Amino acid sequence: QTVTNVDEVRPSFLNGFRAAVDLACATPAPFLRDLVVRNMQLVAVGREPRSYSMHAVLMDGDNAVVSLARDLMLAGHRRIAAVEARNSMFVSESLRKAAQRYAPGAEIDRCFPGDVRCLVDHGVTAMVCDSTPAAARVLEQLEAMQVAVPARVSVAAVGYVATDYPCSGYYVS
Repeated sequence: QTVTNVDEVRPSFLNGFRAAVDLACATPAPFLRDLVVRNMQLVAVGREPRSYSMHAVLMDGDNAVVSLARDLMLAGHRRIAAVEARNSMFVSESLRKAAQRYAPGAEIDRCFPGDVRCLVDHGVTAMVCDSTPAAARVLEQLEAMQVAVPARVSVAAVGYVATDYPCSGYYVS
């Protein structure tokens, strides 16, 4: 059974279930508490549990970036930019790990989504973004600069679709 509005769920409805998978990013905490109190097995997908003890299924961002970096480096990219938010460094750290293994001479630069212009001018041929909104912003800037993607610069994103995703998952295109 799939439920999209937990406000309408009656306690008697839950009696027929032994487990629940929470795919939404904004499930109300009282509803999760009710499930935990009922000893129902609960799995949160795409986010870490904050206040209640439950299982979680999370994306392995480090592995995703290393796999992506491997493909980029084997394709010949040697100047790669990690496009990250100010409080995030997992993309740049993972790119550096991959560079040590697959292309020791590769240069990894770190920048914020708004700082793409100077990197393209200095020879960056690939950009790995920490989210799809960051990648969309990078693509907008590259289009404004009339930089051909992927002919001149390759752009990739690792992470969830957005913070308001209707269900969890990550997509590769």
